Amino acid sequence: MLGGAHPANVVTYLGVAAAVAGLGLAEAGQVALALVCLAAAGIADLFDGAVARRFKRTRLQRLLGVALDSLADAVSFLALPAAVLFATGSQPWAWAVAAVYVIAGLTRLAWFDAEAYARATASTGEPGTGDAHRAEPPGGTPALGRAGEPDGPDGAGERPAADRAGEPGGPLAPGQSGDREQPITHYRGLPVTYAALLLPLVGLAALAFAPELLGPGLAIGLVALAFLFVWDVPVPKPRGAWYAVFALVFLGVTAGLLVVR
Repeated sequence: MLGGAHPANVVTYLGVAAAVAGLGLAEAGQVALALVCLAAAGIADLFDGAVARRFKRTRLQRLLGVALDSLADAVSFLALPAAVLFATGSQPWAWAVAAVYVIAGLTRLAWFDAEAYARATASTGEPGTGDAHRAEPPGGTPALGRAGEPDGPDGAGERPAADRAGEPGGPLAPGQSGDREQPITHYRGLPVTYAALLLPLVGLAALAFAPELLGPGLAIGLVALAFLFVWDVPVPKPRGAWYAVFALVFLGVTAGLLVVR
């Protein structure tokens, strides 16, 4: 069957399913529930890398994980936040804010995809597989993960795609060999997955204390995130106990949104 059924990909599918549900809820004007779905997609992204490291995969399954990861991020952390902003009202500036946000996120994903491919082809002289951004680095180990992007806050050991060079499971950084990855301590810029943490927090604060500021608050958050997506500065990568901290924050924000909706 096309797609396979590797557990890591199933976790990614669950995140996408949550994002699709969020798109429908945003269309229906259910902003709080749409933000809950965004947080749920973030939780799935937090754990799919860990699941991938626990179960063996074929090379094809790894490459499929790469493709799925980038596409899932575009749906979950770019399209859904834009839809949530639209759900807060018909302000004329919402379209401009959403466009800037989505373009910045896509630029980030595409940039790290292209960078990983360029490193791979510079070393091997030819693409690793049919898709330009799914090439393998020397040594036969796929460029893992997306540069600067988390599988949650830490995607180490997962896929090579678009936004993960120098991040959890990200593509190999310059100087790394295909046989051994060096520890990644920083992202380059802010991973798009962080939208699943920051925007629900903004939404919860607005709905709890000043509902009339929900739209402007989310708009400011999207503009700030857009800038941070493409600003090439080192951002410390959470690790270890931070997994539990992020999971607890996600769960707490979700519970708060369900109360105030």
